[in-house]
Amino acid sequence: MDKKEVFTEMNKAALLEFYDSFYEDLFLYGFKLSQSKELTEDCVHDIFLELWEKGKNLADVSNKKAYLLKYLRRKIFLKMKTLHSETDLDIVKEIKFGLSLSIEAMMIRNQTNHEVSQRLNLAIQGLTNRQKEILFLKFQNGLNYEEIAEITQLSLRRIYNLIHESISSLKKYFNSITISFILMIQSVFYLF
Repeated sequence: MDKKEVFTEMNKAALLEFYDSFYEDLFLYGFKLSQSKELTEDCVHDIFLELWEKGKNLADVSNKKAYLLKYLRRKIFLKMKTLHSETDLDIVKEIKFGLSLSIEAMMIRNQTNHEVSQRLNLAIQGLTNRQKEILFLKFQNGLNYEEIAEITQLSLRRIYNLIHESISSLKKYFNSITISFILMIQSVFYLF
């Protein structure tokens, strides 16, 4: 086996490990953006195929997860753009970001205060798609403000403002029960 074959085999093993490490997070984020299982799977697979074909080395990338989420977001946007006619481009400009209570959160809701859960669900539905996406990236994926700005291509100041506006909007529904609100919001974003 020559040097090139050894190098390729090492890359293949590394890529498979990389795929296993990030697939679930990428799929979850992509599905919430596209709301299409097939489109999301295609885009995630395309990313890893492109990484393999181009021999892209991500060793220099400080946060590989943030890099891949940005790559996926761009790929989904481009695919959705090509799938829709020019008259439907407005649909693609603002990707609908699906964020709602998961099954696990619904089970917790039944075990805890029903009224708090209803308020939270109503509050989340009142957020814009962009606010839902930013909160998802922050609380579900644990990304910092700079990484979220990089992924969404918004300014850092805009990210701070969106998170502040989102949390302020959600808090309006919970003026007297702040502790319950904090506990519930954590369970909603961590149980997807």
